[in-house]
Amino acid sequence: MKKTWTIAWCHNGDAGGSKRFAFEMVRELSKRGHVIDEVILRGPVNNTDYLPLKPFVRTSTEVVLHSPDLSRQRPYLLYSSALLAFSVWKVRHQPRDIQILAGRINTSDYDFVHIDHYPHCRATSILPYLELPSVLYSHEPSPVRYLSVNGQMALPGPSGLKGGYARLCEGLHHLANYVQDRHDIRLTNCAQAVLINSQFSKEVFFQRYGRLSTVCRYGVDYHTFRPLPVSVEPLVVSIGRLVTVKQHHIAIEAVGMIDQTRRPRMVIATPESVDHVKDRHYSTAIEKLAKDKGVALDVWYRPSQHDLAKLYNQAIALIFVPIMEPFGLVAIEAMACGTPVVGVNEAGIRESVVEGVNGMLVDRDPGEIAKAIGRLMDSQNLRAAMGKQAVEYVRQRWTWQQAADHYEEEIRKLLEGVRGL
Repeated sequence: MKKTWTIAWCHNGDAGGSKRFAFEMVRELSKRGHVIDEVILRGPVNNTDYLPLKPFVRTSTEVVLHSPDLSRQRPYLLYSSALLAFSVWKVRHQPRDIQILAGRINTSDYDFVHIDHYPHCRATSILPYLELPSVLYSHEPSPVRYLSVNGQMALPGPSGLKGGYARLCEGLHHLANYVQDRHDIRLTNCAQAVLINSQFSKEVFFQRYGRLSTVCRYGVDYHTFRPLPVSVEPLVVSIGRLVTVKQHHIAIEAVGMIDQTRRPRMVIATPESVDHVKDRHYSTAIEKLAKDKGVALDVWYRPSQHDLAKLYNQAIALIFVPIMEPFGLVAIEAMACGTPVVGVNEAGIRESVVEGVNGMLVDRDPGEIAKAIGRLMDSQNLRAAMGKQAVEYVRQRWTWQQAADHYEEEIRKLLEGVRGL
């Protein structure tokens, strides 16, 4: 068995945890002598400049996959019908560029193909055409949490003829989603091995795709994310895109419940750039909410990792409240800096935060979150003890070196099984 491999690393070149994983893992694997070629399969607009892999790869190739913008089609029935028609067409007609790219990969010297995955991602479109061993790393096993949150925000529909019209359009939407979901499941199941970021994600992935996966956890760059000689300020942080599923508004409501005379200020750090915020409505809403609740709020766009490390060190706590987050990389980054985590007691965060040791797990309730913040503000000793335990915990269990060790072990198993070595 070869000690080093040549890898085609396919991804969407996006922001967030999946790109952080790609950046750190590719950097670590390249240190170990593996040769990596980056393949970005993206839409017309993407954050390709966020944590670029180019310093660590041999070559970098981009394939832009265009899709028609149907959102402007009017009336709404025309848009719904066009969406369904395009969904059916897309299932039957894969872009020629994908087939050409797969052919080039198949005839190159790669040992295997890695694909970073989330539901309906463009990178999986190459899987049916690959003749080489393929491993899929799933960062987001299901889109349900996004759809559920949007559904909760929907207003009651009209009645009568207008209601029937709305239900018809909604039915076409559901049918289009069904077609896309079935296609996504078929594509994803073409991978020969599946790695995943948490036990929670493993269970959700099985429910959606009907196949088992192997947990290969994230890590932390503890040379960057570490305790720094800075003072802790009356400050709490929330990290993530400015979208409803990240629930920044819950953190703002919690801070707003703390007495004004001791209320900490709040920073939201997002990997989005100020010019490419996905949900402007939500961004505006949380700024208004902070003003109404008397919370001093700053939004940091696209902070560097060093800026994040300093921010964590200055904060009383990281407030982690996304809905059913598959894992939560920012939680272990905060802990590596000696910052306790106040998180909701659900999903992947339960696998990194140990209640009362390196953080607190509470219900999704602003009052409970406010009490947890208050406990850390009231006792410097409690925060210091949790912070010290958090640093030790992360360095023992959550490094990128350990993540790469496990990744290499699983790839060896894949290659031995495929090639009979």
